[in-house]
Amino acid sequence: MAVFGPGQVSTYFILGLGESPESAHSLGYKVRWIRLLAVVAERLLDCIGSSGVVARIGGDEFVAILPETDYNLAETIKNR
Repeated sequence: MAVFGPGQVSTYFILGLGESPESAHSLGYKVRWIRLLAVVAERLLDCIGSSGVVARIGGDEFVAILPETDYNLAETIKNR
């Protein structure tokens, strides 16, 4: 959990798929890998709602930022 500005509490999740793009590319699945990353990003956006932000931070890792989210709501969203 991180605090941004007076009284604003935001939550962020960092998550990875557990498969490196290098191994996916070596298997000849580059297009499938890119599609998978796009699907993951879309699903994360669906889970966090319109007030959140999803970004790919490298390889198979994403960060989801939920502004002005308390702990209970963050737990609910995390479990989706």
